[in-house]
Amino acid sequence: MTPAGAVGEQRHGTRVRVARLVVCRQAPSTAKGVLLLTLEDESGLANVVVRPAPAVRAQFRATLRAPVLLVDGTVQRERALASVVAEEVQTLGQPAGARALASTPVRAHDFR
Repeated sequence: MTPAGAVGEQRHGTRVRVARLVVCRQAPSTAKGVLLLTLEDESGLANVVVRPAPAVRAQFRATLRAPVLLVDGTVQRERALASVVAEEVQTLGQPAGARALASTPVRAHDFR
């Protein structure tokens, strides 16, 4: 398992495995089906590129909703930016306590 903070230190083409909390999902209309993810762990952030390849496409719908993902892929370097290009994506469910928190009623404040 590669910590998020160490992804940027890897060479182009290095195979890595990252498991993180998804903090951002982007699917720009100009990206031709590519999904861009930002994953976070205690060491920092990791950028992940999910291309619409057949092997990854089977998991694509689950990837859109899962709060925690396990990603196997290779590091792609473009100058100072390092991203993980996903080859396989697995959902890991919800982080500890997330279900209990989601079912806790929250009273909304109405500022009219």
